[in-house]
Amino acid sequence: MLPIRKRKSIGQHLIKDKELIERICDLIVYNLPHEEFSFFEIGPGEGNITIPLLKKLRNSENKPSKIILNEIDYRYLKKLKEKIEEEKINQYFNIEFITQEFQKVKFKEKRIFLFGNIPFYITGTVFKKLIQDYDKVVKVVINLQKEVVDKILNLDNPLGVSFNIGWNIVEGMIIHPSFYDPPPKVFSQIILLENKHNPLFCLKFVNFLHKIYRNKKKMLKNILTEEEISKIKDESLLSERPFNLKVNQIVQLYENITKC
Repeated sequence: MLPIRKRKSIGQHLIKDKELIERICDLIVYNLPHEEFSFFEIGPGEGNITIPLLKKLRNSENKPSKIILNEIDYRYLKKLKEKIEEEKINQYFNIEFITQEFQKVKFKEKRIFLFGNIPFYITGTVFKKLIQDYDKVVKVVINLQKEVVDKILNLDNPLGVSFNIGWNIVEGMIIHPSFYDPPPKVFSQIILLENKHNPLFCLKFVNFLHKIYRNKKKMLKNILTEEEISKIKDESLLSERPFNLKVNQIVQLYENITKC
């Protein structure tokens, strides 16, 4: 069968390095939840990672109760289904294929392990989904642009503050563009997220962070409304600039003003 031509327009950069794929699979298997869960993969493509991963999962003690594969390219979906049948993997798992774009997918399962070597342009969509369905996603292994991971790991921006509040974050391997087909123009990095079940990780709190960091060089008294200022218990914070605040001070401000 001829190779499928990659569509750069929808961010198709598939990992081809077998040793790297093995490491990604091991990372996922090692971090499987002990309680019942479903495994959801965003964009499995033709199964470069999916097939070796499912081979490992079929022998795992913590086998997922359901496998959900979300692929919008019918060419890859056909090839992926053929590989699954050839390897007889469908005998071991309850597998569901979803062809909707990820932002339209509704999570029906209560405990999801989310994985994706995602097109970088849907990063924002994935983050919105993690906020929207925070109570359903227990763990995430995801490949992101290195610069996005750097933001998540730092506490000087809304992305970093919100993710560090909502998730335990573990850095994974950094991936050189040459490990992809076709090579992207940027480095990427795998990270593992484990749900902290913190109710602060919600849309209201994230919007609050964006509000204050949008004007991070201004003092808080010049960012917040008069009504918000009247609710602040520690008035000394009002003379601070957002980038000088510690996470617990930001949380204190938010909790004074509103609740999720």
